[in-house]
Amino acid sequence: MPSPGLSNFSMATTALFLFSCFLTCWGASLGPGPRQLSCNVVYNNTLYVWGGAQVAPGYPNFTSTTLPLSTTDPTVWTDLSWDIPVILADKTKDILADPCVVSPSGILVVGGTNLFGFDLNAKVYVSLNLTGGNPLTTLATRHNVRNVAVEGSIYYFGGYADVGLNVTTSPPHPELFILNMTTWNWKSDSVANTEMIPPNYEEASVIYGDNGFIYMIGGASYTPIIYYFSDIYKYNIGTRTWAAVTPSFGGWTTGMDNSRLVKYNGTIYVFHGGSDFVTSGQPGNRTAMVNLTRAYDIQLNRVSQQDISLSQYAPNASVFNTPGVIGDAVIFISGIKDGQSAVNGTWAYNLTLNDWTNSVAAGPYLPSLFDPLNSTSPSSTPSTTPLPSNGAGGPNIGVILGLVIAVIVVIAALAFFLVWRSWRRNSGSTPHLQKPDIISLKLDDYLHKPNLTSHEPDGVTDTTKPQF
Repeated sequence: MPSPGLSNFSMATTALFLFSCFLTCWGASLGPGPRQLSCNVVYNNTLYVWGGAQVAPGYPNFTSTTLPLSTTDPTVWTDLSWDIPVILADKTKDILADPCVVSPSGILVVGGTNLFGFDLNAKVYVSLNLTGGNPLTTLATRHNVRNVAVEGSIYYFGGYADVGLNVTTSPPHPELFILNMTTWNWKSDSVANTEMIPPNYEEASVIYGDNGFIYMIGGASYTPIIYYFSDIYKYNIGTRTWAAVTPSFGGWTTGMDNSRLVKYNGTIYVFHGGSDFVTSGQPGNRTAMVNLTRAYDIQLNRVSQQDISLSQYAPNASVFNTPGVIGDAVIFISGIKDGQSAVNGTWAYNLTLNDWTNSVAAGPYLPSLFDPLNSTSPSSTPSTTPLPSNGAGGPNIGVILGLVIAVIVVIAALAFFLVWRSWRRNSGSTPHLQKPDIISLKLDDYLHKPNLTSHEPDGVTDTTKPQF
């Protein structure tokens, strides 16, 4: 028969573990879940996932998790407010996650043609109080309007009159509109060489190269026959001119659209997308997702394509959502697969190792979404106005607190009852069956964390690492 002391201790330890587990799990989020077209950013070592389409029932529209992050172990997510004030957006309608950019003061800018912000420092929705003539209503009537974050501003190119590659029926608009995310003031400009504006490709991807140039990569034409392209164009901000880029060597085997671009150490990485698996610019008869990682070295003017067949943590073919970037790590959350259905998952790519990995380390990095020059320090933003919630849809703190207290009382009473019953059985004269010892485990054994590393040990070379 076990000693009364051991039985009491075991009972108490079990009850304590259950109580600790409850405190850890209470209110825990399901995480992002399946979704597409969401906005994902990293700011102050926190990964945020905002909005999206095809969000599965029961999953939050806005959630976050802190780094470090493991893609193979459970992640603790925290739900954030979706109680967007009605003055900013109509929650009964789709709210676009575009442009999905973080301002120098930490404002996450979303909303599509109806821009508003979420202050990542104060955790409150804000009005941007835009000045200088907002062009977004006009741009909403045009086709393939592209935008890109450039050193604390958002550049909007003027788009095209209609769909298709015919410049007579779908001519490009030469206007360029720039939103300063410090003053929240618009200014207008125009492309100097209209004849060199890139073709009216669908779903082309754009990024700032940190070198005074904006790059456009890939795209497609869907009517009347599907074409995919691997073309590269660059816009010189100083001279306001577009030019086609002809890589000096190397080549991409197929065209692509809907790729996600990340710039790191002079190279633009091109992740996944859709393709017809034929030579760029040639007609295809099908469309599917690809799981290729391509790269364009800006300085060497060369392109390459990575074989990920030996990569242990590489995702399946898909079109990703906008990634969050921190240091040399790129984090993708969910996306879509063939058939346009949303997929669920978290994947990480290490730009130093040039390989998919299962971990992202926290570090003293600047928050970044394709723009590593964004500042992490809060600053005065007189052109943004914090707004109260709608009064509906937000958490009821009183109810939550009452439930927490009630469950704590119940668990404490249960623990007391278990200890008291064990004491009565072990101190009385009534014979009873012998019970096996209950082995007590330390809480740390249940909460074991993986060793999160994002680099190889010194002196070790991984011969299976995918190569460009």
